[in-house]
Amino acid sequence: MGRFGEALARWEDRSIMPNNPSMFMWRTVLYVELGRMQEARREAAELLRLSPHYSLAQWRQVYPIRDSALQDRWLADLQKAGLK
Repeated sequence: MGRFGEALARWEDRSIMPNNPSMFMWRTVLYVELGRMQEARREAAELLRLSPHYSLAQWRQVYPIRDSALQDRWLADLQKAGLK
């Protein structure tokens, strides 16, 4: 729906699942979508700290999104933030 700012406001509470890699992954996507690359890279780095073997191939398996264009967009966002 493109309401990334609203979504980020809900995901920025770091007390919610503070060690859950998926929280960092989704914040990475949101920050990229909002053009906030420094924050996106910081989230991606924290994701890799928590889950050193995290990969985009893994992401595809864990988050099978029906809308392939949306899936490709979010994968590109994760790549822009430095994930592989």
